[in-house]
Amino acid sequence: MDINIYITLFPLIAGIITFTITYTAIKLEIKKRLVCRDVHKLASINVPCYGGPFLYIAFFTVLLAMYWTVHVYSVLYVLVCLTFGLIVGLLDDIYDLDVFKKVLLGTIPGLVIVLLHAYDPYPVVPFIGKTRLTIIYPLLVLAASTVFTNAANMVDTHNGLLVGMTTTIVYGAAIIKIVRGDIMAFLVLLCIATILTIYLFFNWYPATIFNGNSGSFMLGSILLALAVIFKLEFYTIISCAPMILNGISFITSLRRLVKKESIKERPVIMLDNGFLIPSRSREAPMTLIRLALLLASKPLSEKELVLVIVTTTILTTTLSIFLTIYTI
Repeated sequence: MDINIYITLFPLIAGIITFTITYTAIKLEIKKRLVCRDVHKLASINVPCYGGPFLYIAFFTVLLAMYWTVHVYSVLYVLVCLTFGLIVGLLDDIYDLDVFKKVLLGTIPGLVIVLLHAYDPYPVVPFIGKTRLTIIYPLLVLAASTVFTNAANMVDTHNGLLVGMTTTIVYGAAIIKIVRGDIMAFLVLLCIATILTIYLFFNWYPATIFNGNSGSFMLGSILLALAVIFKLEFYTIISCAPMILNGISFITSLRRLVKKESIKERPVIMLDNGFLIPSRSREAPMTLIRLALLLASKPLSEKELVLVIVTTTILTTTLSIFLTIYTI
């Protein structure tokens, strides 16, 4: 079989592997009682907590097989980036890291990229063109690393929210690469998007598995890989605007760095019918979820709320696709 035909089968293989692994993970975690309360449900529903390590197995299997097939180093770099994103998240799951350790350790996936020199310090900026940032670019990679990983972790609050946003952004990146004729990058991104899509089937409302911090930090490292390894810095920043806005508004409203788990006043209130309304307390942080509820001017179900946020990400991603294709 021609190698080009062979590698086009990887997305299909990725989907089958992800479905099998995630289904097995759910059964295993229920059996071992590794479950968490879904706090946004009226009934006491317990859901398997740790999808991250099992999702990583799907990424590891598919990306390593692809690397062995095509021997493209960028595939290996992406896998290494995801590995360290997972490790940081696992440390948080195990040790419940304080916010400053999260920020510091969030730079590790970026540090690995810098040490491997898996970046191009000549990013292209819309309306400006190619720039030369040979000195400052590695520092920007470290900053982007902790921003993306912690922003992903902070927005992972409702069923399917983070995975839905990340999946949208990865598909957008794949569209840019196929338009530009970069078939190998397109196939890698399509595999990643396929894995996320199948996993989203289980993580979407009503979720049958949660990401855990390991999963959210790993998804943040995917966004870092899009920006740096795939050279889509501008695209990723614009697409991730809702996610980044959530982190900025959370921090500025509280005027300090604090874990989302430790806040005293929740940003949303659940009514007796299960619908959500924004908190009116001055002590509650301003988050993307709370802002969406304030703008909605009526109670929303969790599913409706997540759809609103994911739709916003679809809009920012679409805008970013057009800006990237026509101005860079």
